[in-house]
Amino acid sequence: MAGTDPAPPRGTVLLVEEEQNVRTLLGKYLSEQGYAILEARNAEEALQRCKEHRASPVNLMICDLVMDEMNGVELARQLRTHHPRLKTIYLSAHSESSVIYRGIPLTDIQFLPKPFKLKELISSVNDLLSRSK
Repeated sequence: MAGTDPAPPRGTVLLVEEEQNVRTLLGKYLSEQGYAILEARNAEEALQRCKEHRASPVNLMICDLVMDEMNGVELARQLRTHHPRLKTIYLSAHSESSVIYRGIPLTDIQFLPKPFKLKELISSVNDLLSRSK
């Protein structure tokens, strides 16, 4: 009897979100879309999750641009030392024009203003990850 194995994940997404309810909702939605999810509530936890995750590269990080201990740009910089092809979606209530992407290729990032719809998020995820193929 031939069993059907689940399809391999479409990629690994690191979701960094302070609010548990938002993190759970986004993680569930992305998982339903076929992505493997690593969740973290802050930058320190994100760095630890990536350090522990050696099975495959982290393809994408979704995080707030502004966080208490470290901003999203600095977090992405640090993560790229171990995951050089990391793409990033920054979430922010600030306007895109107020963001400076110092040293990060614009092809590797997207900006999603808050509030956003889940369809907009998955569209951004799919768009960014398709660029690396």
